[in-house]
Amino acid sequence: METPSLQTTNPVSAKEVSRPALRTVFRILAAWGLSNKEQIRLLGNPPKSTFYRWKQVESVVLSQDTLERLSYIFGIYSALQLLLPGPDAADAWIKKPNTAPLFGGRSALARMLSGQVADLYVVRQYLDAQRGGWAGCPRSPRRTFPSPVKRDRGRGIETFVAPRALQSSAFGGNASHAVNANRA
Repeated sequence: METPSLQTTNPVSAKEVSRPALRTVFRILAAWGLSNKEQIRLLGNPPKSTFYRWKQVESVVLSQDTLERLSYIFGIYSALQLLLPGPDAADAWIKKPNTAPLFGGRSALARMLSGQVADLYVVRQYLDAQRGGWAGCPRSPRRTFPSPVKRDRGRGIETFVAPRALQSSAFGGNASHAVNANRA
């Protein structure tokens, strides 16, 4: 008797994901307002000719290292869109000074621009922990985070309250946003 496989999908090749991944990452980097120099650094310092070929989204096959970097960038972008009340605030967060010990008063972008893929991982892990994800917070792996949504069912209002670490001087200490709980 054959044991069923737990794998539900076939692995995707680097060739299949490279073009859509590049299109997506360049949209994210544009939303963040990064210069070409910053983009090159985040993407692992490819030669300028390679970088500009990527920007044209020519037929390329990205290395596993580059795909890993893109994956972390996608995760950072996604987490910020979930954590903060609007796209503009989410896109601006990476450039704002942050008082969390992980950043030491510098921005998340400054940490990510170190050139090390591990720094992208750390920022992603930090944001996942702020969302209540499984990753745990660097430097305090047992810390739990309260829900970012405060509910007042009697009035039908939910208020998004950004985690304290996201309420740095970047948002003037107030990153709340009320929404109607009955909204579909």
